[in-house]
Amino acid sequence: MQYNKPPLTFQEQINLLQSRGLIIKDLDFAEQTLQRISYYRLSAYLHFFQEIDSSDHQYVPDATFEAVLNLYKFDKSLRMLIFNATESIEVAVRTQMIYHYSHDYDPHWYLNKSLFYDTGKHQELIDSITQYCQSKKVEEFIGHYRNKYTNPLLPPSYMALEIIAFGQLSRMYTNLLPSKTRQKIHTHFQLPNKFFISWLRSLSHIRNICAHHSRLWNIQLGESPKLPDRLKGKWLSREVLEDINQRNSRKIFTGLCCIQYLLEGIYKVKIKKMKIGKDRG
Repeated sequence: MQYNKPPLTFQEQINLLQSRGLIIKDLDFAEQTLQRISYYRLSAYLHFFQEIDSSDHQYVPDATFEAVLNLYKFDKSLRMLIFNATESIEVAVRTQMIYHYSHDYDPHWYLNKSLFYDTGKHQELIDSITQYCQSKKVEEFIGHYRNKYTNPLLPPSYMALEIIAFGQLSRMYTNLLPSKTRQKIHTHFQLPNKFFISWLRSLSHIRNICAHHSRLWNIQLGESPKLPDRLKGKWLSREVLEDINQRNSRKIFTGLCCIQYLLEGIYKVKIKKMKIGKDRG
């Protein structure tokens, strides 16, 4: 089927929305909004205000342009909060991997293919790090290592792992063979390894949604994180777990529960100190 829809002017976009029953109280404001937020981006929120199974995309009674925009703004705020949260988790995971493997092996441990399941995937990671380190534009610390040291060719893990994305970090951890060192990492986050791997994959997906400014509110996760019945830290009640499984475990709420659990574990010392300080004051 050939796509032949013509582009619409801002005024034509407004006319289309009105013809479908969307209430627009301030036409000038609506046009200004569409000039900075594309119609297609807003359509990710517009369809939640439409009649179910409406063949001509009619909006429910009393649906307003302002209500759609408020939902868009809410989702933007939610993305900023979750992006900040996933950054904290990513940094903490990276720190634990670097620390424990560097102390149990050596600073260049990530070059040791015997530590990984799939040597092909390991080589892909090394190739990606090598390509970056040999490029013209690199982080200052990479340039310093490259100019001062010749062996090993690649920098130590506390530099190299800083330049890989969360998705690469997640796949790298998943590829690590079972060991006492790996156990130290997932134990630090109070999670069995299979759940830790599942959560990393899911949170990497959520982080990418936030980074690309896509809709986060009410999305279906591509891969739902596995939820244990119980954990060492403060976790969901059996009733909540049953409700999640009965309704839809792929909803973003599931991912947010995992984020909260990890953050409470990461910041437990900081929160405790702040509480003591407040009590003493």
